[in-house]
Amino acid sequence: MLKRMVQAILFDPVAFEGLQEDRIALAAAGIIVFLAGLAAGIGATLMPIEGKEKIPALNIYFLTIVAAFLTWLVWALLSYLIGTLLLRGQASYKDLLRGLGLAYIPALLMFLIFLPAVQGIVSGLVIY
Repeated sequence: MLKRMVQAILFDPVAFEGLQEDRIALAAAGIIVFLAGLAAGIGATLMPIEGKEKIPALNIYFLTIVAAFLTWLVWALLSYLIGTLLLRGQASYKDLLRGLGLAYIPALLMFLIFLPAVQGIVSGLVIY
């Protein structure tokens, strides 16, 4: 999994080849999405936001993880519907989940969002 993550970060097409045959790729994609949501939660709790102290950190972590999973599932469904119905593609929903899960790797940098110096760079790299 780590090797494939590094390949995806380096935009190596080999990372995405063979995803259909890889039985653990879907679980690995889910782990990546979970970690991306957790990283976003950590970044959000470290940001200096007024009134944030009223919200427990665990609630923020939970919400960012749920948001990451929901966006992953919805984007995969939307891509599947557009790809199969409009473009007559052949990919399955699971194939799209695997590929889009790997695409969440840059979101692991979201824990840096609290730093003003890198906020724009991280936001530009990570599109939720």
